[in-house]
Amino acid sequence: MADALGADHKDRVVTASMADDFAKIVRAGDEPLADSSLIPFYYLARMAREDVTVALGGDGGDELFAGYETYHADALHARMQMVPRPLVRMVRGVYEAVVPASRGKVSTDYKIRQFLAGHDLSADRAHYFWREVSRSRDRESLLDPSFVSDASESVDPFAAFQHHLDAVSDLSALDRSLYVDLKTWLVDDILVTVDRATMAHSLEARAPLLDYRIVEFAASLPDALKIDGARKKIVLKNSQRRRLPQEELRRRQRGYSAPVAHWT
Repeated sequence: MADALGADHKDRVVTASMADDFAKIVRAGDEPLADSSLIPFYYLARMAREDVTVALGGDGGDELFAGYETYHADALHARMQMVPRPLVRMVRGVYEAVVPASRGKVSTDYKIRQFLAGHDLSADRAHYFWREVSRSRDRESLLDPSFVSDASESVDPFAAFQHHLDAVSDLSALDRSLYVDLKTWLVDDILVTVDRATMAHSLEARAPLLDYRIVEFAASLPDALKIDGARKKIVLKNSQRRRLPQEELRRRQRGYSAPVAHWT
């Protein structure tokens, strides 16, 4: 990709021995952040700051043009509602008992487990479930039982999610998912993480894809120009066919996070 663009590519290996930096990374977050991508982003920003003071990022591309696997899960969830729930539960139980859990990032095994676990949920709840990084029972196990009882009666994190979905109830299922991800996942996680990591090193990060004219253009597009079967971000990739190698446009998307599952 760097060769195709004529860019000066640099990379660096970061070891897992972060004892001296971890406190700095947490402090840079300025608040509790559950996104492990803050760790590699911290190092990336520090490295970039050695050469530049302003950097461009691709944030917003997945939320505007349907780049996440969760949108495939949403579509499959709708088609799978005709399958009897007891049958899906039985398959889920057998799968979890027979297939060992993988530690790979968003592995096929992980996606199957997540999908089967969210099958019984409504479409809105299922999309919310795909976004969770931990199960409620796991989070509750970290808290005092009395606090869990009080919180569960007064706080439902899904409520904020549902508020945004209700605001666009007349849109297609895909556009509703894209909208709620823009209003929650992007602004409350992705952009916050990037801002904290870059500001820790006085690096200014800009997201040109979030120019309001691009956002409005993306919102006006029909679903078929965003996702179709296994293809995602269709119109965005098509716009770059003459500029980028085909193998890069076809390459499987890889998220940006730390290998937490392998850490002990």
